[in-house]
Amino acid sequence: MKKIFFTLLSALMIFCAIYIIYVSPYTIIDNKKQLEVNVKNFINKSTVFVENIQIIQELNLDNKKLILFLTNDNLLGDGELTKGINNKYKIEEVGYSNNQFMNHVIKTDKKSYVILEGKNYNNKITYAKVLLDGNQYKVNIPQQSYFIVYCEIPSVKTKITRISMDNIKLYDKKNIDITNEMFKIFFN
Repeated sequence: MKKIFFTLLSALMIFCAIYIIYVSPYTIIDNKKQLEVNVKNFINKSTVFVENIQIIQELNLDNKKLILFLTNDNLLGDGELTKGINNKYKIEEVGYSNNQFMNHVIKTDKKSYVILEGKNYNNKITYAKVLLDGNQYKVNIPQQSYFIVYCEIPSVKTKITRISMDNIKLYDKKNIDITNEMFKIFFN
């Protein structure tokens, strides 16, 4: 009898530990309004206060959700969320600034990706070439105001999470390098 009791108690404790570790942090459902509220609350944990955000782009890649948003001060921000086994999300990171172009290297539960996101002023950018670990990748940029795009990369053991802007070149529809022109706009 004691053996059964301890076995059941052990199983219950294991179940509770799994729930606490793998399920309870994932509370955000896949709903734009709830995402906006949770991202705003996440930002407002710091000393900075954001009155409101508006999600303008979302991208789902494997177990990750990437978002691009504008703050009430018209600053561009991005966030990364991870989907849990309960099909809900938790926020991994969120940030915003006056920069209008951002990049990341992310690893999902299946693959690795280069992510480019930002504002496509006057729809001038047609594609980007990204140099990472000696390999060059071409990433098409949609002809729309804001974008989140990705390119699958080999699941290498790179520790790079952000790509140096020196390793990103932007091109227009005539294949002309417009990197310097765009970066002056993005980072001023």
